[in-house]
Amino acid sequence: MFGDFLMLASDQILNHWAKFPFMYNNQVEVNAVVRTPMGGRRGYGPTHSQTLDRHFLGVPGLTVLAISNLIEPETIYRQLAIGKPGPTLVIENKVLYGIFMREQLPQGFELFISNELYPTAYVKPLAAKVDYTLVGYGGMSVTNGVGLGRVDR
Repeated sequence: MFGDFLMLASDQILNHWAKFPFMYNNQVEVNAVVRTPMGGRRGYGPTHSQTLDRHFLGVPGLTVLAISNLIEPETIYRQLAIGKPGPTLVIENKVLYGIFMREQLPQGFELFISNELYPTAYVKPLAAKVDYTLVGYGGMSVTNGVGLGRVDR
């Protein structure tokens, strides 16, 4: 389902999944994963184009992952399947479904992937001196429908 409808389940996610381990002295585990597409620019209209992730960020006990295809999504889902992730919300930006950013890195940049349970991917310029850094995730990593886009000065 579209992430726009997550608010209908937010009471269960926030007040049950995320809080049960705290309420029951870690005797109750809630190992649930919600995978949801979010974001606009696909022509789905006002009720299918929102990104509501900010309503779930900062909830104790809830893990929120915003994945992109800089890392093979299978890597993240494999980790979630073999571990005990606890309650986890996985956000996939719909604009990224058809873009293969790993294959379209801008000239003069290289991809780095951290070695963590849920790895972080970042694109680093090969230049020794960097004038500025932009940080973003999801659809913010795409400009004009092309992976990573281009920033002109």
